[in-house]
Amino acid sequence: MRCVDLLGVSCQLRCVGAFLVVLPSCGGTPVHRISLVFSSNLFPFAFALSQLLFVSSDHDQPGFDQYFSEMSFCAIPFEEREAKADIANRLQIRGIPSLQIFGPVSSETGDRPLINGNVRPLIETGDYISDFPYKPKPYGDLNKSTDNINTGRCLIVFHEAGDDEEQEDIQESLQMVAENYTGTDGLKFYWAISPVGLSKTVREALKLGAIQDKPLMIILDIPDQGVYYISDATDISIETVAAFIKSPGERKQL
Repeated sequence: MRCVDLLGVSCQLRCVGAFLVVLPSCGGTPVHRISLVFSSNLFPFAFALSQLLFVSSDHDQPGFDQYFSEMSFCAIPFEEREAKADIANRLQIRGIPSLQIFGPVSSETGDRPLINGNVRPLIETGDYISDFPYKPKPYGDLNKSTDNINTGRCLIVFHEAGDDEEQEDIQESLQMVAENYTGTDGLKFYWAISPVGLSKTVREALKLGAIQDKPLMIILDIPDQGVYYISDATDISIETVAAFIKSPGERKQL
């Protein structure tokens, strides 16, 4: 079912020239991108590059009215509980607050494609201006990634003890490889430059040992029975990363 079909008739009639827009200030001008905010109140962030729509999880009308009165953007009317439940189920909302962004209406399907279903961490930790419209990237900081490493294959370079220049060189190399990667296995590329968070969890789970002065590169494939590979390379470059992908070496397992 299309996202545009998930709202009740009353909501659709209140749309003003755009999908899910219920605020009169939209003025009938078509909106190119829509962002859905699922919450029982609004988490703080500045977000002015897309039309926002508040999808309330408040328990009563007064609670909704209080939060909506503080907003400068749109909302699904509180009484449209069925519409709210349908779209939350369609988008598999499992927790709030959640921020989702949709692209322009497709001429082929008449629906808005989901660009990113987990924008909140990007808004809170990233550059939300230059990264707009937040298309998922095949690379990034392991500790800041919104991806679930349990569901795909990834290459990680650990260098928690590196200086700023060394860490920046690793990031540039991984980004370059990721942007030119033509494999069909959905490989993601991450750098782990902090000794805490997910970086620490993965290091400990794979028993990679204490943090060293040299970087450590691995490929982790949890869906494939927890398989991982460890590279012998300590000089991280486009060439050494590509060579490791092509020939990862001994297969290890969690």
